[in-house]
Amino acid sequence: MVKITKTFVDKVTAPSEGYQMHWDDSVKGYGLRVTERCIEREGAMGQASELYQSWCDFAVENGEEKGSAKAFAEAIQKRGFERDRVYQLGRIYRGIDLRKNQNEGGFR
Repeated sequence: MVKITKTFVDKVTAPSEGYQMHWDDSVKGYGLRVTERCIEREGAMGQASELYQSWCDFAVENGEEKGSAKAFAEAIQKRGFERDRVYQLGRIYRGIDLRKNQNEGGFR
């Protein structure tokens, strides 16, 4: 177990398949799931609702109670991802997104 900080997150590499799980040792039930589907780079824009749903799905899959949208927003912003509103996309977080398919390379 580790202390999940921005420095820790920046050093984590994505697995080639499946996911890796890192649990924070100071906050019970708080973890970081690293998947091959994640895009984290300048220019990425993830829809808040999609990112939140993925976060909730992860919690349920791991026997945890899913958190509120407010808790998600606080957690993701604490990690440096800026919340914004973009015409036609709605609420987004800048710098992070979910890949829509395995071949997607990043920006959308």
